[in-house]
Amino acid sequence: MPASEPRPPVERYLTLSNIDDAAGAASILARALEQHSPSSVLLQFTSDDPVTIGDLLTPLQATIQDQGIACVLAGDPALAAALDCDGAQIVMDPETEKTTLGISVKQARQQLGPDHILGVHCGDSRHAAMLAAEQGADYVVFGPCADATSEARAALAWWQVMMELPCVADQADDEAMVEALYQQGADFVMVKTPQ
Repeated sequence: MPASEPRPPVERYLTLSNIDDAAGAASILARALEQHSPSSVLLQFTSDDPVTIGDLLTPLQATIQDQGIACVLAGDPALAAALDCDGAQIVMDPETEKTTLGISVKQARQQLGPDHILGVHCGDSRHAAMLAAEQGADYVVFGPCADATSEARAALAWWQVMMELPCVADQADDEAMVEALYQQGADFVMVKTPQ
């Protein structure tokens, strides 16, 4: 019986949330990029206004992408594509099988286009994650994963064995938790920005 290939090392996925001030966010981002060396950064803004988001995103996006790191917008896939982000991450409601944007993952994939990354946060629902994968997600997110006995952590382990699509753990508070979530099956682990 051939030996299975070793898993690649864990990738860190930096999250920067509640952005409403470009200068403050830029300072936090610079420290976080140095501390975590992420492969991706998820940006979430307090405003829903596309112009405001664009104004706040542009300098952050340049900093991220100039380092060869993927810049992912939380929310509107069409806006992410228009702003030339590397991708978008949306949230799926397991009850309705729609995203919190009121559209299906398939519709989000169409809005974003084939050349951008589409991530779908599925809570602890394996069913929602399978639907997201079928409808065009590039990765699924399980979480929150703070509790070692959570359904989200069980979903990570199950997903790693059963599926090929990458999965992300939401989120780790420290390096020990990054390693624990990786051992449970996460390909990527979301890490908080330093405050």
